[in-house]
Amino acid sequence: MQNPRVIFDEFQNYNYFNTSDFLLTDWSSTAFLFSYITLRPCIFYMPHPLDSTQYTIKNKTAKNFAQLQAILENIDFKQEKNFYKHLRESNIYHLKNLVKLF
Repeated sequence: MQNPRVIFDEFQNYNYFNTSDFLLTDWSSTAFLFSYITLRPCIFYMPHPLDSTQYTIKNKTAKNFAQLQAILENIDFKQEKNFYKHLRESNIYHLKNLVKLF
């Protein structure tokens, strides 16, 4: 059964970055790439907890569908944009020089 609000990207590219309001993923570096580029939220769905050597974003990790629904219902996109902009600026050095490369 297909849902018109959900799209599964079966291709090996990042075109969905331009059209997605948020990214729902497992533990993946793509989540941070998505959020750093678009300044939109990534949400981790992981029924199994991570060990202490791995990291996610606080309050954006759902262990079950009820937690996932609660996160999705409470997204403040303006606040998320500011959060990811600050996170990006804190973690990526020489960002202005990188933009010139692209």
